[in-house]
Amino acid sequence: MLLSLVVVSFFTITPSQASQPANHDRSQHQKSLNIEETKKAVLEHRFRALDRDHDGFIDQREMSGDRLLMRVAKHWDSNADGLISKSEFIDYLKKVYLNYHSS
Repeated sequence: MLLSLVVVSFFTITPSQASQPANHDRSQHQKSLNIEETKKAVLEHRFRALDRDHDGFIDQREMSGDRLLMRVAKHWDSNADGLISKSEFIDYLKKVYLNYHSS
């Protein structure tokens, strides 16, 4: 349950991040794409905030002091190299988010 809450919080979009001008002519498909692009942008922003040395990975040093992040990070590190890449970060959160919303 805790992990699900963490994942949902990573996907939370503030009104300013999701605001788009109303356009009634826009297709539902286009709206869906914009929502997905916004979610991806939010996750990329959160990854960059955690990657304090901007080397493209979140490592143990960057996670130190954040007990919750350290607890869930082992699930993100799909290749078990001790580093979390942006793709590992986003792929795992998407997978858990989809599982959370399909149950």
